Amino acid sequence: MKYCGNNFRKLGERMINHLVLRLYVMAAEMRWQVLLAMFSIHAAVTWAGLWLAGEGHLTPAVEFIYYYMVSISTFGYGDLSPLTSWGKMVVALWLVPGSLTITPLMLAKVGIAFAHIWRKRMNGNGDFSDVQGATVLIGYHPVRTRKMIDEIKAGNKRCGPLILVARQDVNIDHSQISFVRAESLSSKEDLLRAGVQSARNVLVYADNDDMTLAAGMAVAALNEDVHLVAHFDDEEKAELLRAHTGAVCEVSQSVGILVREVQDPGSAEALTDLSSAQVNSTIFALDAGGLKITAGEAKAAFDRIGAVFVGTRCREQKAHVFHLPDDHDLTGMQLHYIATERIGLQAFQRSLGRLPAAA
Repeated sequence: MKYCGNNFRKLGERMINHLVLRLYVMAAEMRWQVLLAMFSIHAAVTWAGLWLAGEGHLTPAVEFIYYYMVSISTFGYGDLSPLTSWGKMVVALWLVPGSLTITPLMLAKVGIAFAHIWRKRMNGNGDFSDVQGATVLIGYHPVRTRKMIDEIKAGNKRCGPLILVARQDVNIDHSQISFVRAESLSSKEDLLRAGVQSARNVLVYADNDDMTLAAGMAVAALNEDVHLVAHFDDEEKAELLRAHTGAVCEVSQSVGILVREVQDPGSAEALTDLSSAQVNSTIFALDAGGLKITAGEAKAAFDRIGAVFVGTRCREQKAHVFHLPDDHDLTGMQLHYIATERIGLQAFQRSLGRLPAAA
């Protein structure tokens, strides 16, 4: 019996030591459980002390919550206060000292939590998997990426939140775009963390064509409905991504632009300006949806708004068509135009005379 008693005593000591150790670790890390337990115990003892002291005007639920929160926040409006000597002792020896301990701890914990979230996002460790309708940029270049962000912002179109996926440290304005650090630009885990599965647009511009192709294929596997745009230097790699995903692939046209500049001086600068939303006029696209319209009607409608109709993208040939005859049917097509600002569908319909004039 004595042997069994010693074993039970040792077991009890080990359990107590383990519990004390756990409590110590939680307190050292300032876990929310510890702080909430301290807060609850302090509030309960305060209420019990005031009730025993006969402070009946402070113990009803609403009055106590109000008085307790005002007291521990150190505001102390003075509209409620203890009246008895024992009540004053409870406040002086328990409520106030406890408040001076718990309140700074709670404020520090909140501050640390916000700092931790912000640090994770700045370091690329944030999770944006629940973000809907974002525009995701995959690949980073110090100058090129900043220009793309500026262009997207200047385009005056709702593209949702901006999220950048990159393998290296980035120098960007984190108030404009969120950052996800990835081991690989085609990593499924990192792309999911960037919200690719529910993104509206994805633009891939990696360091080389192989990385762009791999990232484009990974994006298409996660989101079949996304508007995927990718930049390539090699037409063969671009065609491979087009064939498997239907992505819009832009192949570097630097040679063609240089030749155009030689033949027609100033054309390279003009083409660059037309592609930038940060200059006076640029080229935009309007999705006319199921709007039944001809090329002649589109030209006249854009002209009335102060824009120039350029052309459309042919569904059959998957190429842009310009200089369309006036009777050419544009129903369901995307219309391209040059203007100083983006034109909405309602404004276009109003110019067509199919909506009443704005009040």
